[in-house]
Amino acid sequence: MSATKISDVPTFDLRNIEFMELLGEGAFGKVRLVKQLSIISTPNPEDGTRQEIQLGAVKIMSKQKIIDAQQVDHVYNELSLQQQLKHPFIVNMKGVQQDSRSLYMLMEYVDGGEIFKLINKLGRLPASLARFYTAQMVLCFEYLHSKGFVYRDLKPENVLIHQSGYLKLSDFGFIKRLGPQERTYTICGTAQYMAPEIILNKGHGKAVDWYTLGIFLFELLEGVCPFNHEEPLEMFRMIIQTKLKFPHGFDKAAKSLIRHLTDHDLSKRYGNLKFGVEDIKNHRFFRETNFYQVITQAVQPEYVPEENPLRNKKYIMRQKGAPARHIAENNERANGSAPVKAEEDPFLKWF
Repeated sequence: MSATKISDVPTFDLRNIEFMELLGEGAFGKVRLVKQLSIISTPNPEDGTRQEIQLGAVKIMSKQKIIDAQQVDHVYNELSLQQQLKHPFIVNMKGVQQDSRSLYMLMEYVDGGEIFKLINKLGRLPASLARFYTAQMVLCFEYLHSKGFVYRDLKPENVLIHQSGYLKLSDFGFIKRLGPQERTYTICGTAQYMAPEIILNKGHGKAVDWYTLGIFLFELLEGVCPFNHEEPLEMFRMIIQTKLKFPHGFDKAAKSLIRHLTDHDLSKRYGNLKFGVEDIKNHRFFRETNFYQVITQAVQPEYVPEENPLRNKKYIMRQKGAPARHIAENNERANGSAPVKAEEDPFLKWF
């Protein structure tokens, strides 16, 4: 089990956090909307400090569930790597904390919801919007790969729409650092999006992210994954043996790019060739896309989510001591597990 301190990871004070409604659930706990009280210094020292209440999202993970699932190293990897990531299209981790029951990850709150929900609402996205969203994921993977990371879990459920209309990639549970030519053999990801080399356990590298980008683009445009089956083994057989089929009227440029991205032959897969990501950026699907304007957020988004009324609400924190009591109440509801004894707690040395 990892007992090494996670360097440079910021911590936050749980006493300044008030938990609100449930945003989502995971294998080890829940994600809740929170109010965070911040003490901010004023430009003029004579004016002292001012208090500001901001919205955030806290991922609460049960220590006991992580230990029981033998996923301590997995969670250590997620925390230590995500705190290194700084990119405009990646959800920012603002801090971590722990108590005897739980680990807490404080994230920026992205209140536009998942792309998955937008697809369900619209059925399928127009090509222009799909192009805009896919361009941002291209830039995300370019950044991650330049830092030596492979993401391995791109899907609409893991991509959030910021209130600005731009995207934020979330959930870094499968991220891993790889050397230039290194491969890894862990079978992971979401079944519908798994690259053939993962399923066949041949060893995989960063090229799997470009495969998932192709499947992601298909789903944006068509509203469903190209490979679906209630039986996972049958779905894996389809991915390995069945040629990807496009419905009548599918955007021709997108079809060409998807075929290049999902090529089973790694020596032909776009993103994995001599010119790397440039082959993708220069494809005709992105002929009208200025990637510099996308990364600097100079493009006016075609879709901007409705303003969340919570953003304009003036918050008042609970009376003194209440946040701490609320944390205890939340632990009982979210985790339902007993505290971990200090001598058996592998997380204490992390931060």
